[in-house]
Amino acid sequence: MHRFAHEDGSRANLWISIGPDIAGGVVLSGHSDVVPVEGQDWSSDSFALRIADGRAYGRGTADMKGFLACAIHAGLQATGRKLARPLHLAISYDEEIGCLECAA
Repeated sequence: MHRFAHEDGSRANLWISIGPDIAGGVVLSGHSDVVPVEGQDWSSDSFALRIADGRAYGRGTADMKGFLACAIHAGLQATGRKLARPLHLAISYDEEIGCLECAA
């Protein structure tokens, strides 16, 4: 795993490789930040999950968090298996505000 920390140390991009140390492979990439709430007109508390009419409302409920959970699960499943090509997880933290710190 490689951790690329922001200069203030408050967050980091992650690059995780599983499998053989060779070129290529599959990259599962997503971001871990959520949309800022300042200045937005939320109709309910954005920090509290609310279920209504079969839908989930709240900060991050329809974002990358479900995908990241699936990608991490796939990584855990791949660990210890004999892969022909590596599986890489690329997790960035600044996508929602312009991907300013994504490049390491």
